[in-house]
Amino acid sequence: MRPPAQAVAFQAGTARIDDTPLRDGHMHFFEVDIPEGPVRFFAVQVGKEVKLCFDACEICGDKGYFEDKKGVVCRNCTSPIALSSIGRTGGCNPIPLPNHLENRSITIAETDFRSMYPHLKGR
Repeated sequence: MRPPAQAVAFQAGTARIDDTPLRDGHMHFFEVDIPEGPVRFFAVQVGKEVKLCFDACEICGDKGYFEDKKGVVCRNCTSPIALSSIGRTGGCNPIPLPNHLENRSITIAETDFRSMYPHLKGR
């Protein structure tokens, strides 16, 4: 079962998330609604950075991921994903979500969700 996701809303085409609670080394799941449908994504601290990714890959689609002791695992194919590779494309890695950090607030553009939506269903 997928963990619950915190709802995030767009204001003037941008979503904002406080990055402070995300710096605990664990996955945090979020969901936004766009006209095409709901989209889940997650944030996880990798080193000193917080990385954001869609809860989907281009191979398995939007089946999502879960956290285990070694990193992140695909719910569909059980492929383990090393935390060090989060934010990179390829294989079963989660699709990176473009974002910007401004004064401890992560901003994400609605257009990035909409442009990636067709890729979230997998092959």
